[in-house]
Amino acid sequence: MDLKDFSIEVENILKDEELLRLLHNKPQNRLDDPLDESKPNILEKDDEELWELIDFHLIPAIKIDDLEENQICRIFYYAGNGAPTNTNYLFSNQEYIFDVLVHNDFQIMDKRLEMICDRLNDLIFNKRVGGIGKTLFKRRHPINAPKNYMAFRLIYEFCNENF
Repeated sequence: MDLKDFSIEVENILKDEELLRLLHNKPQNRLDDPLDESKPNILEKDDEELWELIDFHLIPAIKIDDLEENQICRIFYYAGNGAPTNTNYLFSNQEYIFDVLVHNDFQIMDKRLEMICDRLNDLIFNKRVGGIGKTLFKRRHPINAPKNYMAFRLIYEFCNENF
């Protein structure tokens, strides 16, 4: 599968209502649940507003120049290493990297970084994405983040074949 096709498939997976709530709904206090059913369904916003929200929180590159002025949660997603399973480029296993950044205001209130990482894992791990094999979890580790942010890098491998 081409890298572009992988990216499109990953983007579609990330357009998840629960994940978008976790990225978007800033807690008012420690009891404010971002997933509370009384909060509006993000996917029911009009198209322009929905895409603005998606493009603000889910970015297929690294964009940090606006983080100091905004107190947000964001996921950067992009291709990592790829390795062929045979001689055909289209049948390669592909790593995908997800950098999850969370402003301290979210993290202090409800451990949002962990919540977002857990949701990503629910959406991606052991699923068939871009091939006939299931997605493997490779590793998670803290990464350097801008001032007042915390961040984890999650790396998954999308497999064309599981050995």
